[in-house]
Amino acid sequence: ENGATKFWEFWLPATGSLPVSDATGELKIDAETAVVLVLLPGGEFTMGSGPDDPFRNETDGNEVEHQERVAAFYAGKHEITRGQYRRMMGGPIPAPFKSIADYDDGWPMHSINLAAATRCAVIMGGRLPQEAEWEYACRAGTQSPWWTGESQKDAERVASFGRFGGSGGFVGSDPRRVDSGLPNPFGLVHTHGNVVEWCWDEYSKDYGERTKRTGVILTDIESIKVGVLRGGSAGVPSTFGRSAYRTFASPDLANWCTGMRIVIDVE
Repeated sequence: ENGATKFWEFWLPATGSLPVSDATGELKIDAETAVVLVLLPGGEFTMGSGPDDPFRNETDGNEVEHQERVAAFYAGKHEITRGQYRRMMGGPIPAPFKSIADYDDGWPMHSINLAAATRCAVIMGGRLPQEAEWEYACRAGTQSPWWTGESQKDAERVASFGRFGGSGGFVGSDPRRVDSGLPNPFGLVHTHGNVVEWCWDEYSKDYGERTKRTGVILTDIESIKVGVLRGGSAGVPSTFGRSAYRTFASPDLANWCTGMRIVIDVE
């Protein structure tokens, strides 16, 4: 049991070694560490953003506020690391960032498309989160633009986002280790920023139909024409990483900021 959140946390032995805690009680994730899961209770929550959100994206009405209910599920505490992906998928993975001196396999896996992320999740015994599950896990009981509150600066202090400089130009930042961020009230790290995370849904401006699938069939993913990514990344402003913000892209997209987090159904 996590002493701060009171939620139970588990590890997946097939994905690496047992995680250990530092002096503060936080789990330290390195190149060899296994996936850690948090058992979330599920329930009803308000998804999307309301008219009082000053950062609301009203394009095509794709943040329409509505009620959702999710069942209990296990959510990845961290984004999948390069080490975890390498052990499960094999083969070469993208080169490390040259701008980060101590970059290793404890950093988030990146440059993966939707099909690769789905295959990795299945091999790990899970799947990608549905959008409703992702937002429920990110919000962690909050209704503010970020789980940190109303302030952009507060979000930027705990997450890796790009910034607008003094001259008005935008400058991206580097991703961080998956265990480097402040956990949200559910104990999940980097639900805002770092790498943007693939979801299991096909993008629809009205959120689409909430079909409750009981198993992952790769042909479902392969039929998707427009995929959904959530959470923003180190390459975008913090407004693009709000809890309600939805990114849509070709399922073939695989660049330095596309990553993943897994979930597992409670049986």
